Amino acid sequence: MLDKFLAQLGEDTELLESYQKAPKEVMEEYGLSEDDITAMLSADEQKLKERAPHRSPTHLLFVHQPNDEK
Repeated sequence: MLDKFLAQLGEDTELLESYQKAPKEVMEEYGLSEDDITAMLSADEQKLKERAPHRSPTHLLFVHQPNDEK
């Protein structure tokens, strides 16, 4: 499920904007498991690779790049 979420996050600008504002809530609404949510919020590269083996490290880094404008 995390693979699908990450793919959609990379394609859907509305989803990405919502995720940037409230990541946990968006992931919960999407139906991700607590383990997936924890891996995403921790930005633990090893956990993310285990939970989303079909995503490239570049994709994962994009999702977790901090936004200094907030």
